[in-house]
Amino acid sequence: MVWMKNTYRRKGFVDVMAMEDGRLLGIGLFVSSALIGCWGARSGLSFNSATKPSLDAELSYMTLIGNTPLVELKYFSELYKCRIMVKMESLNPGGTGKDRAAKYMLQEAIKEYDLLRNKRPIVEGTSGSTGIALAYICKALQLPLHVVLPDDQAEEKKSLLERLGAFVTIVPSCAISNKDHYVNTARRMAKDLNGVFMDQFDNLANYKAHYEQTGECFIDSIQQL
Repeated sequence: MVWMKNTYRRKGFVDVMAMEDGRLLGIGLFVSSALIGCWGARSGLSFNSATKPSLDAELSYMTLIGNTPLVELKYFSELYKCRIMVKMESLNPGGTGKDRAAKYMLQEAIKEYDLLRNKRPIVEGTSGSTGIALAYICKALQLPLHVVLPDDQAEEKKSLLERLGAFVTIVPSCAISNKDHYVNTARRMAKDLNGVFMDQFDNLANYKAHYEQTGECFIDSIQQL
């Protein structure tokens, strides 16, 4: 597996894979220059091609999430003598690396709580990207969204969230052990509002999005090269 600094990141997120002679060496996700997920494929290990989702008769916002393009980093490919590809998750419609996870978390919540009928509010504590991804989808689905942000985030994030129709609450930045941490505040708010707490850090749908879709999307994209 090739380890390298994420020079070409956009908005902090770039998925990375390494290939050599058509063989997948590894794939991973860079977040703010830190490789947080990486797994390799040994020679001879095969993957099933991803099943492409069919578009609904009426195209919805959520069907646009995924199938992001691969771009080869020529400089690093030549430097490390293997093909280095980045998957541009920033080209999802919400412009964040959290669009897939937000979609999966909302889909699970919609099924469990029948949200499209009863319109219970969605609540999430976030430092930005997940909230923005949720805001775009909630706006498309006409679901109310409450976002709790720490006060060390850029004003532009708050402004964008509000323009997308989210109700934004700002709390002091503090440790997660503090009851007033933005995640803990969001959890209490969801209970007070009879809402649905997305709980991104412990929500299994978060990782499920990458297990079921992102990883297979990598392989599917490679097979089309």
